[in-house]
Amino acid sequence: VEELAGGPPVGADLEIKLFGDDLALLNENADQVINYLSKQAGVVNADKTIKPGASKLVFVPDKQKIADNGLTNDQVGLWLRFYLSGLSASEIKLEAQNNVTRDIVIRLDKMTPSIESLTSLNIPTATGRLLPLSYLGEVKLEQNPTQITHADFKRIISVTGDVIAGFSVMDENRKLESFADSLELPLGYSWETGGVNEENQRSVESILQAMLISFILIVVTMIIQFNSYRRALIVMLVIPLSIAGVFIVFGLTNTPLTFPGLVGVLALFGIVVKNAILVVDKIVANIKTGLPYIESIADGASSRLEPIALTSMATIFGLIPITLSDPLWRGLGGAIIAGLTFSGTIMLLFIPVVYYYMFREEKRRGRKPA
Repeated sequence: VEELAGGPPVGADLEIKLFGDDLALLNENADQVINYLSKQAGVVNADKTIKPGASKLVFVPDKQKIADNGLTNDQVGLWLRFYLSGLSASEIKLEAQNNVTRDIVIRLDKMTPSIESLTSLNIPTATGRLLPLSYLGEVKLEQNPTQITHADFKRIISVTGDVIAGFSVMDENRKLESFADSLELPLGYSWETGGVNEENQRSVESILQAMLISFILIVVTMIIQFNSYRRALIVMLVIPLSIAGVFIVFGLTNTPLTFPGLVGVLALFGIVVKNAILVVDKIVANIKTGLPYIESIADGASSRLEPIALTSMATIFGLIPITLSDPLWRGLGGAIIAGLTFSGTIMLLFIPVVYYYMFREEKRRGRKPA
């Protein structure tokens, strides 16, 4: 049973992929992983991708006995083919059917293969002795897998599981990885994580690239707008404040920083930068009108308090329903709310202080701050 969830489809909460050549060995290790997951209180629906299909009879030759009796594996296989499928000895032309050619096949009477019937077959040796097939090897019944998956030229079996509400997917993944490390896999065999963990890794890489590009574009835009790299720097300094607020709040509430949370951090870039621009732009406008330096800075912060507070509160109240409605969006809404609350309260004190100390030397020299 799988719980319905919002958002795009992703893999299982937990997944371990086992790679190797021997399917039986992979299946044995997969059963160990399933046994481990079944004992975890927070994990349900433990399963593996390989499923048993139709049964098949398999002959496992004893190479030593076959060689001791002057035979080869190919010869034994040829006799088995002769007994079960038959061999074409000649052809016959049927005049009554317009000279249609038919093969003449020599084989045993048609029978349903079974372990008993196969082991009783006699294989002739070069000296004329007849040896039962059971003497030359073992006939056993095996489950034939319905599907064998390959990746990187290796056979692969995936073991999956779901984490129930109240347990952390990240914690369960860490424990599963620790167990996978304890598997005694031979040389040439390996494992890797998949499912939600794999999706998260790819998503985090893409969002970090987006953050870097966003940061560079914002810096370039600020320098062009203010024609001053120092004012652009003041604006950009609010981004670490907002990110610090996210980490502090998430740490206090024990909330994991998931991919939606990183999307919320990326959205914060634009919101807090916009608020910082309002303050810095007002300070610059006040200085240009001839207001005293300190009054220009103080008025720039105080006059923007109300609009910034109102827009931030509107954003926060608008995000509360989506944050509380679905755990998938809790990270996104929580990141924006935490970042706005933390940076909004500190920014109106931080920007005036930084602006004052950054441009006070120019003011003392009697020049307008550039």
